[in-house]
Amino acid sequence: MNILVLYIIILLLLLSIGGNVNTVTSSLTLPSFYPPTYLFGLVWTILFIIFGFFLYFAPETLKIIGVIYFTLVLLWTPLFVYSKSTAVGFYYLLAIVILTLVLGILSITYSHPYSWLLIPQLLWTSFATAVAYSLYKLN
Repeated sequence: MNILVLYIIILLLLLSIGGNVNTVTSSLTLPSFYPPTYLFGLVWTILFIIFGFFLYFAPETLKIIGVIYFTLVLLWTPLFVYSKSTAVGFYYLLAIVILTLVLGILSITYSHPYSWLLIPQLLWTSFATAVAYSLYKLN
């Protein structure tokens, strides 16, 4: 099966079970830098499209690692929503940031010319981790 077809199937399946983060965060004390709710969906959509381009141009080994990484990224929402744990949300996002760095290093090692496409992913997941850490500490 084409790796990009697998990417789209995983995206659709996990988005269908994702849950609504607002059901958890509505009862929490939010940090002052918590972005508007609509921004999360917009930014993640853009990041998924960018990541799709990264996978499209990646060598086969990176495509497989990328799909595993992408699956782990998508699992954050159901994990956070169903666990209702700010600690789980924070530590899982911290792991995602580390995995993003590892994927970037592997990408550079493979001389993948589109490695720079991971920068927005790293920036946003780092910001999301800061938000999650604040949620964890405030609640």
